[in-house]
Amino acid sequence: MKLKFFILIYCIISLIILPGCYNYNKNKEQPCINHERAKLTFTQGDRSIIPYVGNETLIFKDTLGDSIVFEKGSRKISSNVEYQYTLDEAQEHNDCQGDYFTVEKDETKFYAREGNAYLQFFITNSYTFDYPESIKYIYIAFVPDSIEMHFSALCKFNNDSLFPYPNNHDSIVNFFNEVTIGPKTFSNVYELYTSHIPHNTKEWYIRAYYSTIDGMVGLRTNKGRLLFLASKK
Repeated sequence: MKLKFFILIYCIISLIILPGCYNYNKNKEQPCINHERAKLTFTQGDRSIIPYVGNETLIFKDTLGDSIVFEKGSRKISSNVEYQYTLDEAQEHNDCQGDYFTVEKDETKFYAREGNAYLQFFITNSYTFDYPESIKYIYIAFVPDSIEMHFSALCKFNNDSLFPYPNNHDSIVNFFNEVTIGPKTFSNVYELYTSHIPHNTKEWYIRAYYSTIDGMVGLRTNKGRLLFLASKK
């Protein structure tokens, strides 16, 4: 009799406690589950679109007799993880930032021996969660001491070829198998046009000549002044 009584009490207690335990487990926050959507890296063939090691000395001269020497250079490869939600947005998703993708950046930069001028080149990928299409692109820039005169352009690339970047006003004007810029002849040269138009200077660099073999080989201002690569070593 006593045994039956204790069994009955146990069953009653179980019916009271177990539903509460079940609800607690059901309502407990789930751990974050992150999936890698993409891992976007570059091959050695891709990297060759920037034909520099990073320790070269580059000497540019212009038609006025001025020169710029770039000798403080570097080349760095980094990876960046992009999450689906920012830290603030994650608060609405149980503090989880969601899925992610990893994108690589390969950047080369040269600083002038004197002044603040620099050359910058990098390749990366435009993949996003909203537009998950892998588009490899290269950024090409020359920033002189007078920043307003700077040149910059974006281009798609594939192997050793450049293409116009979608929905961008920068453009590829010409391609030359061989072209003479200043006193030297270069191969595989793209003539690039920038959509950047400054409002506080009368002269700026509007075109650049980029070789997939030698890198930046020349720039031209809207008034026709030419800056050309005189030496690369």
